[in-house]
Amino acid sequence: MYQGLYISITFCVIALTIATMNILQAFWSTLTIGLIIINTMGMVAYREWELGSAESVGVVVCVGFAVDYVVHLAAHFVHSKAKDRNTRVRESLREVGISIMSGSVTTVAATATLFLCVLVLFAKFATLVIFTILLSSFYSLAFFAAICHTFGPMGNVGNIQFLYEMIKDKLKKHYQDQQESTTIANGPESSTPGSASAATGENANEKYDNEKTNPETKKI
Repeated sequence: MYQGLYISITFCVIALTIATMNILQAFWSTLTIGLIIINTMGMVAYREWELGSAESVGVVVCVGFAVDYVVHLAAHFVHSKAKDRNTRVRESLREVGISIMSGSVTTVAATATLFLCVLVLFAKFATLVIFTILLSSFYSLAFFAAICHTFGPMGNVGNIQFLYEMIKDKLKKHYQDQQESTTIANGPESSTPGSASAATGENANEKYDNEKTNPETKKI
């Protein structure tokens, strides 16, 4: 189970980073998802369920449910054109919050039908999914919204494209500085073998033209 959790959380981090294109926002999103999973595991321990194959699969699947609501709010906050955090959070909750609430209600209603099954496996899976959905709704609309309101990235903070351009410019400037320092160290009179050969050829041609123009110089 733990190996499945590690793999699923790793893919979640990659998906969050791609969706938000912001390292800081991906970090806060991963923190929120981690808290949801910890609470879900706490519920499993509280119910004293044995970690069999069914429970392990259910917990790993719940990671996907935990990501869904958080990633929508995170992406909307980062891509918002508002100038301050308060306006961005309000806009995200207004635009995405209603979709999150509607999605959570329909998911809980659809999953609740699994309690009608005779097999205990389906009842456990339904409990895991419903508990995860409720936690995801609470953490995304309350905890994560508060995190964005207080520590949400603004401007180019954590922006991956901006960091890439900055690193590229620094490397380019460092390369140019090295080229200039190498030129200064070799001196202005230094030249490459190719330029020296070209200069020798030009001197020879000039000498030949002088001898051809002034034949008396050749005799002397």
